[in-house]
Amino acid sequence: DKSRYSSLENKAIDTCRNLISPKYIHTVFNRFNKGYMYKDDNGEIIGFCLWKEYNKITKSGNESKQLHILLICADYNDYNLGRKILYDMDGYCIDNKISSIILEAANDTLVKYYEKSGFVLLNKLTREMYKKVKILTIYKNKSSSKTRKIKRQSIQPKDYELEESF
Repeated sequence: DKSRYSSLENKAIDTCRNLISPKYIHTVFNRFNKGYMYKDDNGEIIGFCLWKEYNKITKSGNESKQLHILLICADYNDYNLGRKILYDMDGYCIDNKISSIILEAANDTLVKYYEKSGFVLLNKLTREMYKKVKILTIYKNKSSSKTRKIKRQSIQPKDYELEESF
């Protein structure tokens, strides 16, 4: 259902206001093959993480799974949601035996934030960053009294035809 797709895309544009261009968000919604949508206690959408998974042949000739994050955005009012999204992505990669994550940071401030989270800057011009996922690492998700309860829901492009609404 195209209207459902449009409303979710419009919500992403609204949630990511002034951080990411609507044109880029539209491109992401045409390219992603998996994703998470985050809702607060009231059922309001407060964040997205959309990605594309693919197989890559390594220099040694082995095949490895990689994940390219196309879009991460979180509501301005929840400063812990961005960190939660990164923890969720690490956990997803570990559960699905994905060896690395690639993303492009929207600005230099985010480059520093992602570096603190274990990413390495590959290209200064495009701000492309890379992270090797440590399969044996276990993260403890810390929360503060300010953190709202957040519900994560998986979304895929095919879901647009399967469900009427969120």
